[in-house]
Amino acid sequence: MASGTPVAISLAPSFPLAFAKEKWLAVPSALTHLGFGIIEPTTVALQDIMRLRLESAEQRKTRVQISSCCPKVVKLVENAFPGAVPLLSAAPSPATHHCRDLRRRLGPGCVVVFATPCPDKVDEALRPENSGSADEVITFIELTDWLDHRGAWEKAEAREFSSQASYWAYAGLLVSDVSGMSGCRRLLRQCDALAPGFYELLGCQHGCLGGPRLPNLYSIGVRGAVMREYIESVRHLG
Repeated sequence: MASGTPVAISLAPSFPLAFAKEKWLAVPSALTHLGFGIIEPTTVALQDIMRLRLESAEQRKTRVQISSCCPKVVKLVENAFPGAVPLLSAAPSPATHHCRDLRRRLGPGCVVVFATPCPDKVDEALRPENSGSADEVITFIELTDWLDHRGAWEKAEAREFSSQASYWAYAGLLVSDVSGMSGCRRLLRQCDALAPGFYELLGCQHGCLGGPRLPNLYSIGVRGAVMREYIESVRHLG
């Protein structure tokens, strides 16, 4: 990264699963050794996203709204269930919104990076309606390899994020109405019969905890428990 260029990184909510537990507190410090000046979890944007989802529901006045959070689900709706496209929330994904907010705060000439377990987020960032979000999208596997290659952990120490999300924002990561593509297809086939409400659909089985670009530190069977352990560690934040 060019010297003097303001650089920020947004870490997708499942980031604790990319690191050994003893490294959790050192993640912000380690990332500064890669050149990042602002380091935040994407979950800091959740309060704004909830407001934008409510605004979308009020404007569209549809009985059912489907989250636009997961790019696999958005593509599934567009390609296989075009009649459900009007049900997709007009609110941007948390990743898009947070990266735009980081860009606004850093100003012209900055670089914003999004780190994720989801390779489909690359396509999301390239969509015209998501312009002004991430300049680069890297997977958690790529990020951990980068940290190891640069020896960043040897210099890292416990440090807080530039901004931290609340306990409740992280707790939301463990909640979805449907996860897995087969379950998403079943729900989309019966949109007309759904009770009114907002539906969180995630394309990967087990949601973002099952993202394909997470390092194999934790088996899928324990990832929920590991996330709950991390969530409890930030409970004091409210």
